Order: sequence, then C-alpha cells, then structure tokens
Amino acid sequence: MSMIERIETKRLLGDSLLELARGTQFEKITAAQITRNCSLARRTLYYHFDGKLALGAWVHTEEMASHVNPGLFTKPIVHLWADCLEALRANDFLYRAIFRYPEVTRVAQRDTAQWVLSCIEHYDQALVVNEEIVFTAEFYARSVTGVITHWLHDPQGLSPSDVSRGLRAIMPPALEPFHIL
Repeated sequence: MSMIERIETKRLLGDSLLELARGTQFEKITAAQITRNCSLARRTLYYHFDGKLALGAWVHTEEMASHVNPGLFTKPIVHLWADCLEALRANDFLYRAIFRYPEVTRVAQRDTAQWVLSCIEHYDQALVVNEEIVFTAEFYARSVTGVITHWLHDPQGLSPSDVSRGLRAIMPPALEPFHIL
C-alpha cells in the first residue's frame, strides 16, 4: 500500500467516524460500524490505528493541520486560532467526546506545542529554539488545550473569535517577541 493509499484509507475511516458520530454517541460506535460504513475490513482500522479513540485523535490532528499550515502564517495568530475553533465547533459532537480521554488531550497538547514552535520558527528563521522556548511553548499548549476543551464542553456564548482573543491574551511573554501575534 502506497503512502497516498494509506492516507486515503485513514481519511475514509475518519470521515466514517465523523458521519457516525453525528447520530450516535461516541462510546457506542464500534470498530465494525466504522469500517462497515466505509466498506473496509474491520482489521483495516487496527492496521492504521490502535482503535476508534486513536482514529478520533488523528481526525483532530488532521483538522487542525489543515488550518495551521505554514502558508497561513501571514495571518495574525488570533485569526488562525479562530479558524481552528470554527472547525472544532463544526464537529463538536466528536471533539466533546474524545477530549474526555487524557490520551487524546495529550496528543492535542503535543500538536499544539509543535504548531506554536512552527509559528515561532516561521517568523524568526534565524532563531535557535532553546529549552526555555520549547518549555514555554509546551506550557502554553497545555493552557490552550485546556481552554479549548473547556470551551467545547461549555461555550458560555463565546464565539471562536472571543476565545481566540483570550488565547492570545494568555500567551506567555517569552513567546511574544516572535511576532506570532
């Protein structure tokens, strides 16, 4: 199986999970339902993922990656956050379910930290990323993930733009010089 075929298979599985999650509680969705829904063998899910939770985490990672690729770094960070939050809200039925699991939250924190570091490196290509910057990016990523998870479960009437401004406001001072504003 080529890399393109593997990615397409993962997308089929991810689309199937999203479709099923629109009408069924995440906890009640089975691997058999996911694979049957996209006409794949059940073992295909386990070939690519450890289970439906890992598939859900992958769906989240792919969704966020589509909104934060380096070509978009010309936008201020508050707009990038707002785009990500709109995407999360569009599929909140899935994300509210999977973010209850610590392992998914850890994946989201890792991905967010990598994205913050990518922003920093994009804006300051001469910068040598040291341990302090990595630590600060990881710390910020945990805060961001916590805020987003809370917002998904209890939006309190806040729009994605409101939340993204809040995420900008909690950015640690150590990251601000890198113009990821």
